[in-house]
Amino acid sequence: MKKQVLFSLLFSLLTLISADAQTFFTIENNWHNTSNKDLHSPLLSIEKGQLTISSDKTIEGLCIKIKDTTGHLISQEEICLAANFPHLIPTETLSPGKYLVEIRKGDNYILGYLEK
Repeated sequence: MKKQVLFSLLFSLLTLISADAQTFFTIENNWHNTSNKDLHSPLLSIEKGQLTISSDKTIEGLCIKIKDTTGHLISQEEICLAANFPHLIPTETLSPGKYLVEIRKGDNYILGYLEK
């Protein structure tokens, strides 16, 4: 419940960002890097109209979820992120709006905000 309130507040505060711009930033990083190759933190960014997830280490069983501001699940997939081979998610299929992007492996997660 606390996280839902935080996300709702964050989405409300960010309405000042231009609707025409494509914006992405990380809002919470709770990924604990270890020497275990499966627990190395991925990197998220927007490049050329695509959400890019990359890592210099292979990460198996990485769960990616995209939700709208109401919490409705837009997409979900589980991937094996190969080292130095970015996973691309085209954002052109998303309707204009605000989205929460969750990248998770076990207890490790990264939350990001995407506005299109």
